[in-house]
Amino acid sequence: MLRLRGNRITRLPWRGLLFTFCFLLQYILLGAIGGLPAQAGSDIRLYINGKLFAPPVPPYLDTAGRTMIPLRAVMEYVGAQVEWQEREQKVIIRRDGNTLELWIGKRQA
Repeated sequence: MLRLRGNRITRLPWRGLLFTFCFLLQYILLGAIGGLPAQAGSDIRLYINGKLFAPPVPPYLDTAGRTMIPLRAVMEYVGAQVEWQEREQKVIIRRDGNTLELWIGKRQA
């Protein structure tokens, strides 16, 4: 992933982390195809770097068939700090001097 900073394009160190996160999400979704919708606490398993990860809130499929996983638990597991700002409906993720901001209801980070 690239970021434009002034007139320079720099690589984001989040590239590997985001790729892993997207890969895990795709893996979970592909595993759920063809079966009945899973409920919280069902047999959906998350693996991060080859290790089974059991978040405090189990992943589940929502009514639209999307796999929902607890972002805070995953990000903290990989060493990031997560902050929630209620007023702006925004999640701020910080790791290794980098910041990622995500807003509820927006497709842009």
